Amino acid sequence: MGKCQPVLGLRFDDYSKKALKRIAEKEKFGKLLAGAISLGIFNSIFTKSGPKTAMYNITQTDWELYANAVKSTSIITEAAIRKEMQFAFLHYQSPYNHKLATFWKGLLDGCK
Repeated sequence: MGKCQPVLGLRFDDYSKKALKRIAEKEKFGKLLAGAISLGIFNSIFTKSGPKTAMYNITQTDWELYANAVKSTSIITEAAIRKEMQFAFLHYQSPYNHKLATFWKGLLDGCK
């Protein structure tokens, strides 16, 4: 993680506000997607089945595939968020806006 520098007097313009909103939506969607995958697995195991069938379904479920799918949602979400930050950083390169460029560069470097 890069050294985080405060950006004094930072004011977000419409572009940054919209980018931050898109980032929040991507994060929310990523969590919903991971939840939907889990819900789907457990739904297919336990609905419309008795205890014996559920136990069989548990043993036959590919848990490694499930874990990889859930892990992939966070990787995909992080990549989409990073891309949004890159676009915002590039946006402030021309015309150059030092404070907003510094803010977005800080986010890209891992500052929170």
